[in-house]
Amino acid sequence: MRKRLILLAMTAISTLAAVAQGVTFVDKQLDEALALAKKEGKMVFVDCYGTYCPPCKKMLVEEFPKKEMGDYLNKGFVSVKYNLDKEPYKVLAKRWEVSMYPTFVFLNSDGELLYRMVGFREADKFIAEAKQGIADNTIGKLEKQYEGGDRSYGFLMTYLKELERMKKRTAASKIAHEMLSLPTTDITTDKEAFGVFCSYIDNPYDELFLKAHKQVETLVAAYGEQAREKIDRVWMDYAGHFGLVGNGEFKGYDWDKVKEYVAFMRQHGAKNPEKVEKTLRDSWKQYQEFMEKQKQEKP
Repeated sequence: MRKRLILLAMTAISTLAAVAQGVTFVDKQLDEALALAKKEGKMVFVDCYGTYCPPCKKMLVEEFPKKEMGDYLNKGFVSVKYNLDKEPYKVLAKRWEVSMYPTFVFLNSDGELLYRMVGFREADKFIAEAKQGIADNTIGKLEKQYEGGDRSYGFLMTYLKELERMKKRTAASKIAHEMLSLPTTDITTDKEAFGVFCSYIDNPYDELFLKAHKQVETLVAAYGEQAREKIDRVWMDYAGHFGLVGNGEFKGYDWDKVKEYVAFMRQHGAKNPEKVEKTLRDSWKQYQEFMEKQKQEKP
């Protein structure tokens, strides 16, 4: 019996030691973590996870407990983890533009972003990328350069690519629009700029889109039918904005706004404007029929 107790005690000690080797997360709000980091001369690491996120759980179970992760993060960071699907942390998802989990955010003790990465990483790759990213602090330097007024084409393209790499879609969209609005940017001759247009311009009321719509034949000549498909898709997809939702249920479409939109399409010579309203009416009819069938099939 005594031997068994000793064995259990040794196992428990061994388990605790293994856990202690990994990352130590503190139970503190962000402002408290930043204050502690400032006091201890450290940075802050934030593990942003979601409620239903297998890669997040895999990081927590397999990678964060590793000794090398603990050696790196415990030495230089105050580490916290927040479920950004829940209050009071949803505001952080908006602040950091977190749209995918897990997202790992590295801050200095003033709360300024040093680096971020998205997705599962094995310990060695996580540490190597974090070290390099923080050392370069590319995003921080680019943000300061932008705040300083640099709006050159080359800089904006570099800034855009970094924002894309860090999955900051909202900020990237703003920079893309600024870059495409430069007097020197011509998507009919600049393939890279055309690619940015295809990725970010999806509002038919946007002057950049209307300009491209007028240039569609030139764009097709330069890049093929994908250019025409992009223009047609924007016209068609935007109609989905007129859907009505109430109490979590789809209620159809605002037909007055649909008619205004169809008139706008005709005004600008868009392809098959009447197809938009027909497609929406057909989809609404199909939805109603489906819901009616569901009601009849209920016991």
